[in-house]
Amino acid sequence: MDTKTKRVFSFVVLINIIFNILWPFYSDELYYWVWSKRLQLSYFDHPPMVAYFIKTFTLFSDNKFFIRLPALFSMTLSAYIIYLLAKKAFDEKVAKYSLYIFLSTIIVQGGFMLITPDSPLILFWSLSLYFAYEYIFENKKRGIYLSSIFMGCAFLSKYTAVLIAIIILIFLLSDKQYRKIFLKKDFYLAIILGIIVSLPVIYWNYKNDFISFGFQFNHGVASKKIIRFDKFLEFIGGQILVFHPVYFVTLFYFVIKYFKNIWQNKRLRYFFINFIFVFVFFAYNALYKKSEANWTAPAYISGAILLAYFYSKYNLKKTLKGAIIFTIIVVGLIKTPEFVPFLPKPIKILQYRLKGFDTVYKGLDKKINLNKYEYLLIDSYHGSEIAYYLNMPKKTYVLDSTRFSQYDLWKTELRNPINKAIYIGKTNFKDNLEKRFDKVKLLQKLNYRNNLIKIEYFVYECINEKEESFNERKNLFSGF
Repeated sequence: MDTKTKRVFSFVVLINIIFNILWPFYSDELYYWVWSKRLQLSYFDHPPMVAYFIKTFTLFSDNKFFIRLPALFSMTLSAYIIYLLAKKAFDEKVAKYSLYIFLSTIIVQGGFMLITPDSPLILFWSLSLYFAYEYIFENKKRGIYLSSIFMGCAFLSKYTAVLIAIIILIFLLSDKQYRKIFLKKDFYLAIILGIIVSLPVIYWNYKNDFISFGFQFNHGVASKKIIRFDKFLEFIGGQILVFHPVYFVTLFYFVIKYFKNIWQNKRLRYFFINFIFVFVFFAYNALYKKSEANWTAPAYISGAILLAYFYSKYNLKKTLKGAIIFTIIVVGLIKTPEFVPFLPKPIKILQYRLKGFDTVYKGLDKKINLNKYEYLLIDSYHGSEIAYYLNMPKKTYVLDSTRFSQYDLWKTELRNPINKAIYIGKTNFKDNLEKRFDKVKLLQKLNYRNNLIKIEYFVYECINEKEESFNERKNLFSGF
């Protein structure tokens, strides 16, 4: 890597470190932080790797910087792996272009900023592709074992990682030369190794009636095959935005125009299959049900390398520079809307939408002694931010769920009636709380307002859980 590229790479990382310290938490991040305080083999919403990452990086501090550090670490290391893989497959110029394209992809910039299951997924997906390439094209035996290990780690990050194994199999089947790998014992030993690494998630689902597998399958796959062109167009629009308008259009231009050349070149075919299979898989699902824009993120690992090859071959340096400038402008507007007075309200409000309990928690009445309460009750998993700012992650529960989450499974831990709890949430759950407790008292309303948003939290004291409420919960853990 030349000096200029190192400087650009370092600058991108440094800028994201600064923004990660300043940018408000997204509620999901603190949901995963709560996971890290209540470690399990897996969770309802996702596999456990994001919790393990946060736990590792917050051993000495739960500061915002350390909670988000695994996201920065994952994206930084992924970018470097992509650079090395592109250099291994092609040359230094393609490697440099791959790095620039990956770093200037809109979704990657988001990945630097937010710690989600996508962070470890991107990292382990990149490592899987790197070592699979090493085994397939360079015949290095370690490659197949390391690739399988990292595929297992990717599966511990997000269930969509199962696509990596399918992609590699498709590539091996696509060429007579590589089908011989199916006759080698290392191939089957590596598969066993990958399964062993994945066992925590498999065992947890087995113990919990495969509830997580079922949730994610139903979340991503439509039960009724009714074509929804509006959802499909929404998906395509989302891909253009999260990858990059310039990159998206030019990548498909080259794929369509030079498809025959790509297929005949084994190295290009390797990256093409890795890109197109993931994209088509989610595009197909988008015909029938909403597919989230970030689900295709791993496709753009290979997509960046494939695009870099054509940018390098046809010397599209100006196109690359223009695309990078576009990313700088867009990311700058999103991350610092307060410094651009002429921006319309919908754009300026993006950052303020992340504001929540952090704006009001210091106003909590000092007479309220949190230590006297057995539990903190919240209205949904989004309320995990309250657990963070009050430092009560192991004592936080959701009794009346607005959306089923890991908190609903944690309710089984409450094996005795609740004597005294404090409820804090954006939803005024007074009626629900009065059905569950003998005495419910409003202690305080916390408010925050500016010219863009208004935030209000309700604080209730809850005394003596009613017998019927406890019996309702008791039925939840009768089979445990």
